[in-house]
Amino acid sequence: MLGRRSQPWPWNAVPEPCPADWGCGMTVCIASFCHREKCIVAVEDSMLSMSEMSADSAAIKHKAIGNSWVAMLAGGDVSPSVPILRDVRKALGKPSSESLDEIVSAFQSAYKKQIVQAAETSILSRFDINMAEFRSNGLASFGPELFTRLIYEIEQVTLDLTFLVCGFDQKEPHIFTIHGKGDATYFDLAGFWAIGSGQTSALATLFAAQSSVIFKNLPDVLWMVSKAKFNAETALGVGKRTTGLVLKENLERYVIQSEKMKEVKDLWEKQRQPDCPTENDVPLSKILKQAEDEFKNRSGSSGG
Repeated sequence: MLGRRSQPWPWNAVPEPCPADWGCGMTVCIASFCHREKCIVAVEDSMLSMSEMSADSAAIKHKAIGNSWVAMLAGGDVSPSVPILRDVRKALGKPSSESLDEIVSAFQSAYKKQIVQAAETSILSRFDINMAEFRSNGLASFGPELFTRLIYEIEQVTLDLTFLVCGFDQKEPHIFTIHGKGDATYFDLAGFWAIGSGQTSALATLFAAQSSVIFKNLPDVLWMVSKAKFNAETALGVGKRTTGLVLKENLERYVIQSEKMKEVKDLWEKQRQPDCPTENDVPLSKILKQAEDEFKNRSGSSGG
């Protein structure tokens, strides 16, 4: 007996989870120049999370691009990152100088290709046509009203995915992001940047540094970007595990595994100052008492 139900429980009616459900944008990736030692230092977490579960060592969020570039990623749906990176590598497979312009162009072309495919799947597939057919015959086939509406829908298609790309072009370091419809934003002047849900906390740490991070020595740069990542762990979905990466001008690159980065975090924890140092209690109490007395004196004078 199934009670009041005439059919078994429809378990297969529950939607299958997709990559967009996994909240990979709830992350932080940070990169910074180190001009003294001609390298780029980057750190990232490894969190994958969704509404009911998470894993703090489930994702590698950096990928090598050619010999002199690295791409880190964050986004609400990272599934397009696979074909994008594949197309970028394919574009650089032929003789390439791996210049900044070539890298940016390869990413933008790959982004546009994925956006076209997304528009074809979500919008044009209902009419069994592709983008080329829509451009050629859409107005004649659908009429101006429907054609205009479909154009509007297509224009809204974007990718919820951001790449933080860093590397060297003729020994010059560069940092840029690719996002949205393939828009490129450059951060060479700042010399550092961050992406993901922990971005605000991470950038606040780096901008608040008393001296420019990018002109410090390598250990100090690693310390600062690590500190930025640790502070960003208060953001939703940023994992506690950290991976470091150093990319050198001479094309050497190496990863600092999470076990070693844990030692960095232990040092940071030991050296953290308390939010409210007890030695400040007496002078602050004195300042508060003086302000209170001044208020009472003014109030007394007014009342009199």
